[in-house]
Order: sequence, then C-alpha cells, then structure tokens
Amino acid sequence: KTESLTYTNSHIPVSFSIFSNIPGYNIEPIHEVNENPKELIKIFVLTLVKIAEVAYEQSQIKYDKLLKAIDNKLNTIQDKKEKGKLLNLKKEFDKWLREVPTIGFNSAKYDCNIMKKYLYETLNKYNNRDEDEKNDFIQVLKTGNSYRVFTSKNLKFLDISNFLAAGT
Repeated sequence: KTESLTYTNSHIPVSFSIFSNIPGYNIEPIHEVNENPKELIKIFVLTLVKIAEVAYEQSQIKYDKLLKAIDNKLNTIQDKKEKGKLLNLKKEFDKWLREVPTIGFNSAKYDCNIMKKYLYETLNKYNNRDEDEKNDFIQVLKTGNSYRVFTSKNLKFLDISNFLAAGT
C-alpha cells in the first residue's frame, strides 16, 4: 500500500476440488468449501497427505521385488563405501515413491500465490518431517511470481501448464 495505491479487496482461497487416479479416490471428486482459508488449506493438505499415503502403499507393492533385491544386495555387500552408495540410492528411491505429484492448471501463477500465505505453514506442520528427523523437506522453485515446483515430504505441486505447448 502506498499513497497512490489502495487495495479495496483481497483474493483468498475459499474452495478446492481434488480428483485422483489413486484407488479409493478415483470414483468421486472431492470438493471442499470453507470461508476460513487457513482451515481450508489444512483440509486440502491433510486430504492430499491421506491420498499420498495410499499411493505410497500401492508403490511399495508395485516395487516390492526391487525393494527386496536392494535389501538382499545390502545384506551381501561388505565394502562400506559401496554399501553407503546403495543405502543412499534406496533412500532416494523411497523419497521418490513417497512424493506424489499434485497437478494444477495455471497453479504456478494463481493457486500457489493465493495459498502461499497458508500453504508453507500447513505443509510444515502436517507434511514436513518424520518425528525423528530434523531435516526440512519443503523446497520451492520460483521464477518471478510463478511457483514452478513446491515440494514437501509427500507432495510435489506442479503446474501442468509448464509441460504443455504454448497457447494450450
């Protein structure tokens, strides 16, 4: 706000809709309306975290043979350096399995901007770290006023517009 600029209204989030390809969440869209934006974003994040947990369980089943092969290899390796590399690879693979893409359309310029006031705090509270870990999982890649990627422990917010041809 300056002498020559006065805000007459503010744009706040009041609703969201989610549809997923994850079993159990792929039948009916989830719609939520709440006049309290902080509560709305909390419900949004907690819903996405529940979906991400189911997706992680499904991924563990899908990649069960690979995960067992890695564990078997870890049990046979004697060299600490080689074992450390494989442990890091397993940790990165597990991180990839946990990170569920959350796709929006034009969300980099719009949705993330109106949610940012509440999103970071909510992700930090409900989807940032394991109780025994001290690491901050939240990462943001921003270009100008656009949020290209917003990542937490289990969620990766992406704008599909970044992957479409111009004018789409």
